[in-house]
Amino acid sequence: VFCMKGDYSFERIVSSDVDCINLKDPVPLLYLKDHPGLSYNDSSYSYGESLSEFLRKKDVGNYSCYINANSPLIIRKCPYDPYKHHGDDNGKVMKNCRDNGYYHESRDGACYLCRLEGKCGCEHYGFETFINPQKTNETGRVSACGSDHVIFSDDIYSGVEVIYNSENGLNEILYLDPHGHKVKYGMSGF
Repeated sequence: VFCMKGDYSFERIVSSDVDCINLKDPVPLLYLKDHPGLSYNDSSYSYGESLSEFLRKKDVGNYSCYINANSPLIIRKCPYDPYKHHGDDNGKVMKNCRDNGYYHESRDGACYLCRLEGKCGCEHYGFETFINPQKTNETGRVSACGSDHVIFSDDIYSGVEVIYNSENGLNEILYLDPHGHKVKYGMSGF
Protein backbone atom coordinates (compact mmCIF):
# COMPACT_ATOMS: atom_id res chain seq x y z
CA VAL A 1 0.00 0.00 0.00
CA PHE A 2 1.39 3.40 -0.94
CA CYS A 3 -0.19 6.67 0.16
CA MET A 4 1.07 10.19 -0.44
CA LYS A 5 -0.27 13.59 0.53
CA GLY A 6 1.90 16.63 0.04
CA ASP A 7 5.35 15.95 1.46
CA TYR A 8 4.19 12.96 3.50
CA SER A 9 4.18 9.42 2.21
CA PHE A 10 3.48 6.02 3.66
CA GLU A 11 4.37 2.64 2.20
CA ARG A 12 3.70 -0.80 3.60
CA ILE A 13 3.56 -4.30 2.17
CA VAL A 14 0.35 -6.01 3.15
CA SER A 15 0.11 -9.77 2.86
CA SER A 16 -2.29 -12.39 4.05
CA ASP A 17 -2.53 -16.17 3.95
CA VAL A 18 -5.78 -17.38 2.46
CA ASP A 19 -6.89 -20.96 2.98
CA CYS A 20 -8.03 -22.80 -0.15
CA ILE A 21 -9.54 -25.74 1.74
CA ASN A 22 -13.16 -26.38 0.70
CA LEU A 23 -12.84 -24.33 -2.49
CA LYS A 24 -13.68 -25.87 -5.87
CA ASP A 25 -10.81 -26.94 -8.09
CA PRO A 26 -11.15 -25.06 -11.41
CA VAL A 27 -8.54 -27.01 -13.43
CA PRO A 28 -10.75 -29.71 -15.05
CA LEU A 29 -13.33 -27.12 -16.15
CA LEU A 30 -10.67 -24.86 -17.63
CA TYR A 31 -8.92 -27.63 -19.54
CA LEU A 32 -11.92 -29.63 -20.70
CA LYS A 33 -14.41 -26.86 -21.51
CA ASP A 34 -14.16 -27.72 -25.23
CA HIS A 35 -14.53 -31.48 -24.68
CA PRO A 36 -18.14 -32.60 -24.08
CA GLY A 37 -18.90 -35.09 -21.35
CA LEU A 38 -17.48 -33.42 -18.24
CA SER A 39 -20.00 -33.13 -15.40
CA TYR A 40 -19.82 -32.57 -11.66
CA ASN A 41 -21.87 -32.88 -8.50
CA ASP A 42 -21.31 -31.55 -4.96
CA SER A 43 -18.12 -33.55 -4.45
CA SER A 44 -16.56 -34.78 -7.69
CA TYR A 45 -15.96 -34.41 -11.41
CA SER A 46 -17.09 -37.19 -13.75
CA TYR A 47 -15.18 -37.06 -17.00
CA GLY A 48 -17.27 -39.27 -19.29
CA GLU A 49 -15.25 -39.26 -22.53
CA SER A 50 -13.97 -35.68 -22.18
CA LEU A 51 -10.63 -36.55 -20.56
CA SER A 52 -9.89 -39.51 -22.84
CA GLU A 53 -10.59 -37.31 -25.88
CA PHE A 54 -8.32 -34.59 -24.45
CA LEU A 55 -5.54 -37.18 -23.98
CA ARG A 56 -6.13 -38.69 -27.44
CA LYS A 57 -5.58 -35.25 -29.00
CA LYS A 58 -2.28 -35.07 -27.10
CA ASP A 59 -1.23 -38.47 -28.53
CA VAL A 60 -1.22 -40.22 -25.14
CA GLY A 61 -1.07 -44.01 -25.37
CA ASN A 62 -3.97 -45.94 -23.84
CA TYR A 63 -6.00 -42.73 -23.48
CA SER A 64 -9.15 -44.87 -23.25
CA CYS A 65 -8.08 -45.89 -19.72
CA TYR A 66 -9.50 -42.53 -18.63
CA ILE A 67 -13.01 -43.01 -20.06
CA ASN A 68 -15.47 -42.46 -17.17
CA ALA A 69 -12.68 -41.39 -14.80
CA ASN A 70 -13.40 -39.10 -11.85
CA SER A 71 -11.60 -36.75 -9.50
CA PRO A 72 -12.50 -34.60 -6.51
CA LEU A 73 -14.17 -31.22 -6.95
CA ILE A 74 -13.61 -29.79 -3.48
CA ILE A 75 -10.07 -29.23 -2.19
CA ARG A 76 -9.54 -31.10 1.07
CA LYS A 77 -6.15 -31.74 2.65
CA CYS A 78 -5.07 -35.35 2.95
CA PRO A 79 -4.62 -36.36 6.62
CA TYR A 80 -2.13 -39.14 5.78
CA ASP A 81 1.21 -37.44 6.35
CA PRO A 82 3.89 -38.40 5.49
CA TYR A 83 2.39 -39.44 2.18
CA LYS A 84 4.44 -42.63 1.99
CA HIS A 85 1.84 -44.15 4.35
CA HIS A 86 -0.65 -44.37 1.48
CA GLY A 87 0.83 -47.81 0.74
CA ASP A 88 0.18 -49.05 4.28
CA ASP A 89 -2.37 -51.73 5.16
CA ASN A 90 -2.27 -53.35 1.69
CA GLY A 91 -3.51 -50.20 -0.06
CA LYS A 92 -6.43 -49.48 2.27
CA VAL A 93 -4.97 -46.09 3.18
CA MET A 94 -4.78 -45.15 -0.52
CA LYS A 95 -8.34 -46.40 -1.01
CA ASN A 96 -9.57 -44.22 1.84
CA CYS A 97 -7.68 -41.26 0.42
CA ARG A 98 -9.19 -41.75 -3.05
CA ASP A 99 -12.69 -42.44 -1.70
CA ASN A 100 -12.53 -39.13 0.20
CA GLY A 101 -11.00 -37.15 -2.66
CA TYR A 102 -8.06 -35.67 -0.80
CA TYR A 103 -5.46 -33.27 -2.21
CA HIS A 104 -1.75 -33.41 -1.39
CA GLU A 105 0.89 -30.72 -0.99
CA SER A 106 3.24 -30.74 -3.96
CA ARG A 107 6.16 -28.69 -5.27
CA ASP A 108 5.12 -29.71 -8.79
CA GLY A 109 1.40 -28.92 -8.63
CA ALA A 110 0.00 -25.40 -8.96
CA CYS A 111 -1.17 -23.18 -6.12
CA TYR A 112 -4.83 -22.14 -6.08
CA LEU A 113 -4.36 -18.74 -7.72
CA CYS A 114 -2.36 -20.28 -10.55
CA ARG A 115 -5.03 -22.98 -10.92
CA LEU A 116 -7.56 -20.17 -11.42
CA GLU A 117 -5.35 -18.97 -14.27
CA GLY A 118 -5.43 -22.43 -15.86
CA LYS A 119 -1.94 -23.50 -14.82
CA CYS A 120 -1.09 -26.96 -13.52
CA GLY A 121 2.37 -26.08 -12.29
CA CYS A 122 3.92 -22.89 -10.95
CA GLU A 123 6.86 -21.60 -8.95
CA HIS A 124 4.73 -21.43 -5.78
CA TYR A 125 4.18 -24.34 -3.42
CA GLY A 126 1.01 -26.03 -4.65
CA PHE A 127 -0.93 -29.26 -4.46
CA GLU A 128 -2.08 -32.23 -6.51
CA THR A 129 -4.80 -34.81 -6.58
CA PHE A 130 -5.28 -37.98 -8.59
CA ILE A 131 -7.62 -38.70 -11.43
CA ASN A 132 -9.23 -42.07 -10.77
CA PRO A 133 -9.73 -44.33 -13.79
CA GLN A 134 -12.85 -46.47 -13.76
CA LYS A 135 -12.56 -49.87 -12.10
CA THR A 136 -11.30 -52.58 -14.42
CA ASN A 137 -10.62 -56.30 -14.63
CA GLU A 138 -7.65 -55.72 -16.96
CA THR A 139 -4.09 -55.58 -15.62
CA GLY A 140 -0.62 -54.53 -16.69
CA ARG A 141 -1.55 -51.38 -18.59
CA VAL A 142 0.45 -48.17 -18.93
CA SER A 143 -1.10 -44.74 -19.50
CA ALA A 144 -0.62 -41.11 -18.50
CA CYS A 145 0.45 -40.63 -14.87
CA GLY A 146 -2.76 -39.89 -12.96
CA SER A 147 -1.60 -36.84 -11.01
CA ASP A 148 -3.67 -33.85 -12.16
CA HIS A 149 -0.62 -31.64 -12.67
CA VAL A 150 0.78 -34.25 -15.10
CA ILE A 151 -2.44 -35.00 -17.01
CA PHE A 152 -3.19 -31.33 -17.66
CA SER A 153 0.40 -30.31 -18.41
CA ASP A 154 2.25 -29.84 -21.69
CA ASP A 155 4.66 -32.60 -20.61
CA ILE A 156 2.49 -35.65 -19.95
CA TYR A 157 4.54 -38.67 -18.89
CA SER A 158 3.60 -42.31 -18.37
CA GLY A 159 2.55 -44.11 -15.27
CA VAL A 160 2.33 -47.82 -14.59
CA GLU A 161 -0.83 -49.40 -13.32
CA VAL A 162 -1.03 -49.59 -9.52
CA ILE A 163 -3.82 -51.79 -8.16
CA TYR A 164 -4.58 -50.60 -4.64
CA ASN A 165 -7.87 -52.44 -4.11
CA SER A 166 -9.72 -55.41 -5.64
CA GLU A 167 -13.32 -56.40 -5.03
CA ASN A 168 -15.69 -58.67 -6.96
CA GLY A 169 -13.20 -59.12 -9.81
CA LEU A 170 -12.70 -55.37 -10.35
CA ASN A 171 -9.52 -53.47 -9.59
CA GLU A 172 -9.28 -49.90 -8.34
CA ILE A 173 -6.21 -48.44 -9.99
CA LEU A 174 -4.04 -45.39 -10.44
CA TYR A 175 -1.32 -44.78 -13.01
CA LEU A 176 1.83 -43.62 -11.22
CA ASP A 177 5.34 -42.95 -12.52
CA PRO A 178 7.66 -45.59 -10.99
CA HIS A 179 10.35 -43.29 -9.59
CA GLY A 180 8.24 -40.27 -8.60
CA HIS A 181 4.64 -40.50 -7.43
CA LYS A 182 4.81 -44.25 -6.79
CA VAL A 183 7.67 -43.69 -4.32
CA LYS A 184 6.22 -40.48 -2.81
CA TYR A 185 2.98 -42.27 -1.94
CA GLY A 186 4.55 -45.52 -0.69
CA MET A 187 3.19 -47.61 -3.54
CA SER A 188 6.49 -49.09 -4.79
CA GLY A 189 5.50 -52.60 -3.69
CA PHE A 190 2.25 -52.55 -5.66
